[in-house]
Amino acid sequence: MMKLINFIRNKRQLFEKMFIPFIIAYFILVSLPYFAYSVPILGDFVSKGTTQLIYRGMIALIFVLYAVCISISYRIRPNYPWIILFSILLTTSMLVPLFSPTFLVTSYTDPQFLYTTISSIQIGMEDNISSTVSLFFDLSFAYCFLFIFPYCVRSRKHLIYILLPVIFLMLAECTYSIIFERAEYMKLLSYTDGGYSGYDIIIQATFGSKNDFGDFLLQAIIASSVCFIITRQKYHKIIYGICVGLFFIFSILSLCKTAVIGAVLLFFVGFVFWIAFSYKKHPIRNSIIIGSLVVVCAAGIFVVLAVPKLNSMMNSLFINASIKTFEERTELWNLAFYMMRGPSLFFGYSKTLANYNLYYMSGETNRWFHNGFIYIYCSYGIIGLSIYLLLLSYIFLVMVRNIKFNKNVAVVSIAIFISFLVLTMAEQVILGISGSASIFIYNFAVVLTPIALAKSYEKKGELYESFS
Repeated sequence: MMKLINFIRNKRQLFEKMFIPFIIAYFILVSLPYFAYSVPILGDFVSKGTTQLIYRGMIALIFVLYAVCISISYRIRPNYPWIILFSILLTTSMLVPLFSPTFLVTSYTDPQFLYTTISSIQIGMEDNISSTVSLFFDLSFAYCFLFIFPYCVRSRKHLIYILLPVIFLMLAECTYSIIFERAEYMKLLSYTDGGYSGYDIIIQATFGSKNDFGDFLLQAIIASSVCFIITRQKYHKIIYGICVGLFFIFSILSLCKTAVIGAVLLFFVGFVFWIAFSYKKHPIRNSIIIGSLVVVCAAGIFVVLAVPKLNSMMNSLFINASIKTFEERTELWNLAFYMMRGPSLFFGYSKTLANYNLYYMSGETNRWFHNGFIYIYCSYGIIGLSIYLLLLSYIFLVMVRNIKFNKNVAVVSIAIFISFLVLTMAEQVILGISGSASIFIYNFAVVLTPIALAKSYEKKGELYESFS
């Protein structure tokens, strides 16, 4: 064993050089089930049945093994407090079968047609094992982004190189969408009052749904924004700025409300923090910028209100649809709180049983909680939710500390963090404790980058010199 450890330590430079290609390859592989959904054969292999479990399991195993090699080669000391907290969460998940029912019976009465559906399901040992194994890998991802991979980020170029594949991928997807989904764009442009709802228009490129397309567009907006902030070349800033605008336009056209709201909130919060930190240095310039933006926003609102077709389109495709969506999700959240009883209040139901419970209690209409906090609460109880909130607090404090090191990076990190908190109120996404490609950029921009920057500034490392 010592020979293997010494061999890994002697290969530190090799593992360091592999970091960027490894992270890029990881992103592409975990993203395949999303953007290759419509590709024949490949889409079936990476997104359906047993092959999906094998595919994801192999990626997760390789990810963890590489992280172990990095930890050994860099001689990184274990962070015992967080190891203990994650172990507690994993243990509670393993104990869930002792408290949760293994046989589930639910009934649902349709209010319109007045018929009752009685459903039953047997939760087997393999379901509990797969749920625990999945949580183990999720916690491993969190530990890697928090305490291992920040040591591998050496300069601002490393940050940009990791973000570029996300930008290139979504540029290709937008191009594909324009070429092969022309009819949907024409349908959107030829909108007639009361003619259809937002769900009648399907703009999703090669993704499985418009929501997946919108989620990755939002990640591309975040990636472009981070590159815009940290690059020093002016023409690069122009290119990244154009990408931000382009992806935002496609987010609106895709009618993915979560992506649009997340992007708007990101811009607003980032702008407010930027003005707050720089107003005293440039009061006249910032006053002009604020005034110009107010005029532009006011003009945009006036145009939407004054033009009947635009007004009707916004009401039908966004406002009315958003109200309906919110009402539907409120019902799901009420069901989620209702099913938390007895020991499950503290330990949860585990990922598998929690989704099954919601699915049958909702009349087999929805298996997703559409709220990250409620999902954590139902899956791992009060214990899991407390650990998750502690993790978010730790990440936020690191970002706040970075204000004294680099205000621009701190501002964009905090803005992304706040936009994510809003996103997690409407979607089943979790920061940090997840290796899903749908939040890869969040884990990178909100968790990995701020921690890497803080460590580098404390030790005056290469990243410190790169940003100085």
